[in-house]
Amino acid sequence: MGEEFYVVEDESLEAQVGMIPHHVRHWQMWCKEEDEYSFDTEAYYNGLLENYRNGNFQVVVAYDAEKFPVGSVAISTSYSPARSMMIAWVDELYVLPEWRGSGVGWNLMEAAERVARQQGAVEALCSTQHEKLVKLYEKYGWKRYVTMLRYQDV
Repeated sequence: MGEEFYVVEDESLEAQVGMIPHHVRHWQMWCKEEDEYSFDTEAYYNGLLENYRNGNFQVVVAYDAEKFPVGSVAISTSYSPARSMMIAWVDELYVLPEWRGSGVGWNLMEAAERVARQQGAVEALCSTQHEKLVKLYEKYGWKRYVTMLRYQDV
């Protein structure tokens, strides 16, 4: 693509909330491809909004030269009593389709690692249902760690 972009690690709530429609569209498209998943757009939007507002996530946003958001990733940290360490969760990585392959995702992941370290995390985890993202995370040096199971009728 060759266009310039920049990453902001300590972004305003307004900018973080501005990325929610991109995440919603991404999940809507993905859920259409996967018959087994249903998607509640309103619940997803409101859940992200609540997490952003109450500070559960710190969001890193990438912008193009015209200051339009082209990607983002959310980071949250918590103490794991079982592991006796701070652990970061990297979540909601999203890059606009036209910016994929341009380095935006790589830069967002590097920024997420810096934020996690700044928050005291010793280890970072993420989960995804997208095999393409698994391969992308592995390209960044992430390793498959555990098998996650899901029980829908709770």
